[in-house]
Amino acid sequence: MIFTLNQRSLDEVEALVAEGRARGYRHFDVKLAPDPVFHVELCRLVESLAPEGLLRADADGGYDEATALAAAPRLAEAGVAVEAARPGGLIKARRRIEILKREGLIFLGSGLTDPDVSLAASLALFGACGLARPAALNGPQFLAESFLRRPLVPADGQLAVPGGPGLGVEVDEERVRRPRVGL
Repeated sequence: MIFTLNQRSLDEVEALVAEGRARGYRHFDVKLAPDPVFHVELCRLVESLAPEGLLRADADGGYDEATALAAAPRLAEAGVAVEAARPGGLIKARRRIEILKREGLIFLGSGLTDPDVSLAASLALFGACGLARPAALNGPQFLAESFLRRPLVPADGQLAVPGGPGLGVEVDEERVRRPRVGL
């Protein structure tokens, strides 16, 4: 699993990486754009704080084509594995993975803030496709509550693919019906 960093200054980075490590994460995803010079320095800093982990970068469309092409080599030199865009839905993701594998390319898994059942589906897909690198599945990082009887909880920076029928998870219907405050 990958811990997402969304910092505004370099001064925040050490504490954010420490928070991720304290929560069991070893790999980090840096949100980029619009300043590639700042982000190259940011990635160098994260790489120095977590040299054993995978460092990914995600501009979420925040760079125009010329900026992305100019920034990509500098980000790679800073230790970044740049995340490719991901399609919506499991069927499209499976098709894209099949194409990448057929062409001899790696694929990177991402589900970002997938909650509960969606997270289980992402785990099942990536497990079935033989994902070899840490996935950006940070729902547990950002979501305070689960609707599952046995919530998916990272252990040593990883989430296991649930076993059992279907997606291997069971929804707690009582939690789903419980009134929510602040929504």
